[in-house]
Amino acid sequence: MNLANSIGIQGAIYTYLNQTVTIGHRGLQRYIVQVMGESVHSGSERWNNGTEGANAVAALSEILLAIEREKWPEDRNENFGDLTLKVTPGTVFTGGSFESIIPSKAQYV
Repeated sequence: MNLANSIGIQGAIYTYLNQTVTIGHRGLQRYIVQVMGESVHSGSERWNNGTEGANAVAALSEILLAIEREKWPEDRNENFGDLTLKVTPGTVFTGGSFESIIPSKAQYV
């Protein structure tokens, strides 16, 4: 059973930081991006000479920065004033397990 249909909902009202009330939604997509690396102690010879370890947080940071630099289309809709597509990666970020351990996993939503 569809709850919206059972109680007669036909739309939703979203408000934004302006004086316009609009029926509709600009859209939303969420992705979980996970990067795997290799843990090693940051004070070890193996990390120092580059034979072991891959920093997952640093790798994920490069991905986030590339997404931030990307030029996205600015499709406009009269119902939303000057608001356009806004890509905001990395609003929830996790990574690392201890101060002196190179993180083997990092993730963002």
